Amino acid sequence: MHHRVMSLAGVLAALMALGPVGGAGAAKGGVQFLDPLTNEPLELTQRPDQEITPAVEQFHATGDNPYAGDRQAIAEGERIYDRWCQACHLPDGTGRIGPSLADDTWSHPRTINTSMMAT
Repeated sequence: MHHRVMSLAGVLAALMALGPVGGAGAAKGGVQFLDPLTNEPLELTQRPDQEITPAVEQFHATGDNPYAGDRQAIAEGERIYDRWCQACHLPDGTGRIGPSLADDTWSHPRTINTSMMAT
């Protein structure tokens, strides 16, 4: 369970670092990212100070976590999770005022990509 939460933390860290980039929903011909509540395509716009890295291109094209297995990215994700997420989701991800990230119950099931949770 700890690896599952930390894998998610790595993905969250990567997404926070990557920020919103691309066009409506994703890169052309890639995965379409949808709002979890409205199911509308997300408008992802690149900030002037951002660059589209190969990892961003891979994520937009496949939806797969380009940082899976990357120990440095996982450590950074853990650091970010500890600072910004654990207050609501608890250190082990079981949830407090935020939902549990450590079980198979999801508020919006279609938004979960199981490859993001691979250990």
